[in-house]
Amino acid sequence: MWNRGWMVLLALGLAAGACLAQDAQTQQAKAEKPRPSFYRLDFVIKEFDGGHVVNSRSYFTLVETGSNSGSFIRTGVRIPIGTPEHPDRQDVGVRIDCRQAREIGDELALEVTADITALPQDANSQSPLIVRQNVWSAGVLIPIKKPSVIFSSDSTTSKSQMQVEVTATPVQ
Repeated sequence: MWNRGWMVLLALGLAAGACLAQDAQTQQAKAEKPRPSFYRLDFVIKEFDGGHVVNSRSYFTLVETGSNSGSFIRTGVRIPIGTPEHPDRQDVGVRIDCRQAREIGDELALEVTADITALPQDANSQSPLIVRQNVWSAGVLIPIKKPSVIFSSDSTTSKSQMQVEVTATPVQ
């Protein structure tokens, strides 16, 4: 028959084996869980007139894959509009929002909203205030390390065009 010492050792051995098996499962689950990646997004906003670039502005931000948080770019001014009896302000500048970044193969998928609002260059104080605005919002799929035009639109009042280009580069 078994003596009590052997039974205790057998029970301890079985418990240790179960712990090791559970630890191996935990380690495997950690290894399978995708780690977040970070990407630098370089945006270039280009204005074309007659097919030639007449203005170009650059912005960048960082995004994290697998995160519900977003990344935002804000630059510009608030100008007064309206009358003294009905004052108001208009945001003029660039607003770019990026959300829901995730890797799909060799590409980066994300939701991008871009709002570019500007006053015409020939605006003067004698004429009524005219504000040009381009707003885009879409889910996009960007090849990594390659510049991609994600938004483009023609002006409704001239032969000019505006484009938003982005390049996604992994951050090591």
